[in-house]
Amino acid sequence: YWVKLVRTGNSFRGYMSPDGGAWTQVGGAQTIAMGSTVYVGLPVTAHDNADLCTATFDNVWTSFPAGSWQHQDIGSVGQAGNASDRTGPFSVIGAGADIWGTADAFNFAYLPVTGNCTVVARVTAMDHVNVWSKAGVMIRESLDANSVNAYIAVTPSNGVSFQYRSTTGGNSANNNTTGLSAPYWVRLVRSGNTFTGYRSPNGVTWTQQGSPTTINMASTVYVGLAVTSHDSSSLCAATFDNVTLPGWLNWTVPLAPTGLSGVADNGQAALTWLSTSNATSYNVKRSLANGGPYSGIASVTATNVTDTTGLTNGVTYYYVVSASNPAGESANSAPVALLPRPPMSLTLTSTNLTLSWPLASAGFTLQFRTNLVLGSWEDVTSPPPQVVGEEWQVELPPPAEGDAVFYRLAK
Repeated sequence: YWVKLVRTGNSFRGYMSPDGGAWTQVGGAQTIAMGSTVYVGLPVTAHDNADLCTATFDNVWTSFPAGSWQHQDIGSVGQAGNASDRTGPFSVIGAGADIWGTADAFNFAYLPVTGNCTVVARVTAMDHVNVWSKAGVMIRESLDANSVNAYIAVTPSNGVSFQYRSTTGGNSANNNTTGLSAPYWVRLVRSGNTFTGYRSPNGVTWTQQGSPTTINMASTVYVGLAVTSHDSSSLCAATFDNVTLPGWLNWTVPLAPTGLSGVADNGQAALTWLSTSNATSYNVKRSLANGGPYSGIASVTATNVTDTTGLTNGVTYYYVVSASNPAGESANSAPVALLPRPPMSLTLTSTNLTLSWPLASAGFTLQFRTNLVLGSWEDVTSPPPQVVGEEWQVELPPPAEGDAVFYRLAK
């Protein structure tokens, strides 16, 4: 049985699958505060200190993939292949006699894709196991060795080849241009049941490789990176970058969020910030000191959050926000300082202005000013606050008609 664990920020989700294609989430997402650098691997326990438990795994990613990438050996390969990505360059390692004839043998890193699609990659380097070792991008209907497919690949000594198998179990055909080698770009386009391959030295100027071919494929297919060594006794390692296809972004670590601001209220602080273009979540952090250390209080996908976790009125809190995606976590934003205050009520009559706040909020000083742009806040020294029922109260004469006076509580 297949298992998968996905981390997004500090949110963790588990999945299971009978075939590595259709995944079912197990339980709900769990929030766990972890560092940005963690240890990922395969744990086994016997549940019995007196005995050992042995488990075998295959189709293991050597580092966590971004998105829902999978990889596996297709056909009879002779040596087990592997694949990994570090949210930038991909490494795909495959053996196998060839991707050719009536059946294929290779390692495939892939995503399921539905409908029309385009897959692009630059083959940056590959081993020269054989002149017909191949590394490129592929669209195939199934993960069976004899599946119909279209494939455009770079070879060590035979240039770039666009090839295809148009019937299940049928022979393959190709068109290749010699004199080209890695690093080189390849692109494969599906439009309905028409498949077209392209090559480029720079990812900007593209040349069609051969002619478009018609292959009847299901709507949902497997799209990705395919490598064969053309030698079942040896592995061929290839690296790819600038990989793009539907359902996956070539992630880079996001920039730190900007525009962080907030408003403090009674025992809470509301924060907002500007979105970061390639962020999938945001980590909100808080400290009692400007500059930290900061502790995480929330991981959210929106660009706003309200902190109600144990704030004390009259205490200044410093907040920062970082952005995350599968490539990692950004630096922290510039901090913002917020000071929660108790609620204050106002009653105005023709003879009195009464200001009051909760009795539990001791130690606050009532302040006033007549202009929010010029001047500064001044303490109301007379009369002093009085306890009236469950409130502190200050009674003042009302302002003259047409005058404005602003009040706040400070500590």
